[in-house]
Amino acid sequence: CGKRLYWTDNYNPPRYLDLGELDKDDYIPNTDQNINNVNQYSYLGVQTCGEDTLETTCLDCNKLRIFPFFEKPCIIPVSIQYGGDLKAGVYEFLVAYCDKSGNEITQYYSITNPISIFDENRNVLNQTELDYRTNFGIRLEVSDLDDKFGYYKVAVIQRADVNAATSYFIEGIHPITDRTVVYYSEEDKQRTTLNHLLAVKPTYTKTGIMTSSNGYLFQADLTAEKEYNLQPVISLMGAFLRWQTVKANEDLYKDGVNNSLYRGYMRDEVYPFSIRFYTVDGFETANSILVNRPPNSTDLEVVSNTDTESVLAYSPNCSESGRIYRWQYYNTASELENNECSYNSMDVEGDCNNLDLVFILDVTGSQQPSIDNIKNNLIN
Repeated sequence: CGKRLYWTDNYNPPRYLDLGELDKDDYIPNTDQNINNVNQYSYLGVQTCGEDTLETTCLDCNKLRIFPFFEKPCIIPVSIQYGGDLKAGVYEFLVAYCDKSGNEITQYYSITNPISIFDENRNVLNQTELDYRTNFGIRLEVSDLDDKFGYYKVAVIQRADVNAATSYFIEGIHPITDRTVVYYSEEDKQRTTLNHLLAVKPTYTKTGIMTSSNGYLFQADLTAEKEYNLQPVISLMGAFLRWQTVKANEDLYKDGVNNSLYRGYMRDEVYPFSIRFYTVDGFETANSILVNRPPNSTDLEVVSNTDTESVLAYSPNCSESGRIYRWQYYNTASELENNECSYNSMDVEGDCNNLDLVFILDVTGSQQPSIDNIKNNLIN
């Protein structure tokens, strides 16, 4: 199996060296071309001392890390296809890196929005038939896979039961080169739990003690990544949150994939939103609240009319409502611009003249702070 050298100084991240890999060459991905006899722990360097020659023995310290940097995988639904045996219901998918035996190396990421499975020809059902079998399966695409890992694992959250119970399954283990996943049925799938799927793996930056026994590596006196205090910055981002309505055909949600990709929000409701960040070593920040924009003069206008009276008339006598301002009664959203046929940006096929509306919120702020600029702003 080869020999590995592990070391730590409780100052830098713990590292290791696979001695059997030192003489092996590194190849350009998807080719047989060698990178100038560079082994897997080195990389092709930049120009040195103004000369044109490139240094080919530059050490890539990140490749020595026991807890490696990695790209977070992404999984999205692509299509509903025939040939499956799924029950009518809704399905969500998650993905995690693992070894060939299925042991998770990272936590699960990229949970999809619910994907609906139903037979449009069966629209009259009694209670005992709600979990009927269809002939559909779900095809998904996995992207942003990191080739430092050999395998990934897909899990399913399935709500397809007459009693509205939720079940959790492991769809399977896939090599990193397999970018397509098709879920046909939960039959013979390994069951798991919600706690297992949502478990957060801590991110360690330093190791104080390291030893081995019986072929296993043990680490102790570990230092976890500190939480970033991002709220002072994120509080300034809420004002850049925007809503949008999109014109689409009335049969948009006939496709279960569209149910997942283009999920909307009800009008005239209040929704709290937050944002979190991921780092290259797998650390996840806490959710930071996106604070509402400051009120303008119209929002603070005192109103008293039949609308307000109809609300206050049914308030309990023991309550003090204190509702006098416009924003406390009315939707204060405004229209900044109107682009006809803007639904084309969603790749939704259909007639632009259809006036049925799908309400979608764009939660991407127009200004996003860099994690590198605020990483040293830590909670004490």
